[in-house]
Amino acid sequence: MGKETITTDVTFTNPNITVTNLKSVTVTVNNPWYKKWYVWLAAGVTGGLMLK
Repeated sequence: MGKETITTDVTFTNPNITVTNLKSVTVTVNNPWYKKWYVWLAAGVTGGLMLK
């Protein structure tokens, strides 16, 4: 129900590699409008009222 983020872990197994500059980046995945919780709530309420 919350935001979806992608994370990656970088591990160097080669002892000959020296890290000089390492930056972190957070990628946020945007969900399409039809995957939002309030769209499904509105569709459920509308469908329930139509069945009634």
